[in-house]
Amino acid sequence: MADIGLQNSLGNFFSPSPILIAGPCSAENRNQVLQTAKALSQIGVKIFRAGVWKPRTKPGGFEGVGEIGLQWLSDVRSLTGMQVCTEVATGEHLRLALKAGIEVFWIGARTTADPFAVQSIADTFSTTLAASAPTSIAEALDATLTGALTAPEAALSTAASAAPSASASTSIAEALDATLTGASTAPEAALSTAASATPSASAPTSIAEALDATLTGASTVPEAALSTAATSTPTTLCCCSMDRIVVLVKNPVNPDVELWAGAVERFRNAGVKNIILVHRGFSTYDNGIYRNAPLWHIPIEMKRRYPDIPLLCDPSHMGGKRNLVQPLCQQALDLNYDGLMIESHINPAAALSDKDQQLTPAELKQVLSGLELRNNLRQDTLESYRRRLDELDENMLHLLSQRMELSRQIGEYKMQHNMPVLQSKRYGEIVESFSEEADRLGLSKEFARQLMELIHKESIRIQMKDRPLSNS
Repeated sequence: MADIGLQNSLGNFFSPSPILIAGPCSAENRNQVLQTAKALSQIGVKIFRAGVWKPRTKPGGFEGVGEIGLQWLSDVRSLTGMQVCTEVATGEHLRLALKAGIEVFWIGARTTADPFAVQSIADTFSTTLAASAPTSIAEALDATLTGALTAPEAALSTAASAAPSASASTSIAEALDATLTGASTAPEAALSTAASATPSASAPTSIAEALDATLTGASTVPEAALSTAATSTPTTLCCCSMDRIVVLVKNPVNPDVELWAGAVERFRNAGVKNIILVHRGFSTYDNGIYRNAPLWHIPIEMKRRYPDIPLLCDPSHMGGKRNLVQPLCQQALDLNYDGLMIESHINPAAALSDKDQQLTPAELKQVLSGLELRNNLRQDTLESYRRRLDELDENMLHLLSQRMELSRQIGEYKMQHNMPVLQSKRYGEIVESFSEEADRLGLSKEFARQLMELIHKESIRIQMKDRPLSNS
């Protein structure tokens, strides 16, 4: 999978791909947020997600803790070195999040479907953020902790090259585990950096040790670094700049590629340079086994239109169930997606929202260990076309099933009213209009006639099935 390398100063978090974003659906309390973040950091997650505002379909449910949750996210960043992201649905949400130093945001499916809401958020970006890049506390944290808490690209490359050459694929978890267990360790210089930034009697001997020390408070950012960042931060609404901002745009609830593209364009017009697409599935008449139907052809079309924009998969909202997360992740990786955004909660059974689709950090690690990066696949290869064909065929079967159910109901009505099953005039009209429409769509008239003949034959069989046999 190609290294997408977003062109901003947060590149260490978003490169190399596949990108992995994980965290709970909602920030419920400080303890839950920090426990989940610590556990995810220990398995190699570098970007932590949690919603503090939760737009719900109906009132009365848990709608998030609000502004106080932003401080918990700041604590996660300070204590673990992870980048953090949250959902914004209004311009006011964005202003508060920017003021708290948040630099990565996602736009939810309901918001993407509302051009007015998207424009309001885009306008807030353009009016709130300066074009220049001021020094921020987050930058000081990133610079101080990078050596100890993030694996350099060279380390990941070493882990990849150490894999057996006979293997055609590598596991995401292998790279993460290698980084944390020492199979793929950071260079000594990085550990020296961590040691010099750690006001402790002894220097850490591994990335994992530095991580643990940071999470327990033993390894903290020197006061001087924070002081310098604080004094250089303008006394404006926020200390971020447009160069550091990343906006993840989820697909709209309804399967409308133009709405999704429209949201991207609105943020681009507002000056947002770093945009990521997130495919979380669509609400349709019949979602089948999924909470939100994948409809893979829509994100593939978005990738065709915007080849420079990374594409992530959100299997949690797509599947709606824990057992569907892994297969959906693998399908996305097979289609050359650039990463995954997965919900993970320290105790899903007690979650205040979406408990059925959230994994524990340990379960997430297990899911990742079963995924493979098949480097011989590209989204524009035969495999991606076949997947779309399979999806269309499945949709066609569902439509035929609905049509036959309607034919059965018509048959019952005819029987109750002593009407003949075959209506010759009606059938002739259907065949004629069907073949004409097929011709307009570039299909063979003969093919359309034969197809309708088969459909009609099955409809007659269904309608005749329940009719009593004649005694004559």
